[in-house]
Amino acid sequence: MSKATMTSKNQLTVPEEVRRTLHLAPGDRLTFDCGDDGRVVVTKDSPAAEELFQRLKVSKRLSDRELRDARKEAWGSGRARD
Repeated sequence: MSKATMTSKNQLTVPEEVRRTLHLAPGDRLTFDCGDDGRVVVTKDSPAAEELFQRLKVSKRLSDRELRDARKEAWGSGRARD
């Protein structure tokens, strides 16, 4: 279990274990889903399609396979979402 302390500016430092698990890097965005039972689920946002194209920096049209491979790379080791 990882713990974090909120600062006077309402900021948290994400614990190293969580950063590794979610493959977080500077600039990544997180979503917090608050349950009625007081639990919070934190997930890493998936990059938007526009961000994927910016990361690819290609000027040619991509095949479905190339686009799927790019999604997998951008989203980490998880399965690409079609």
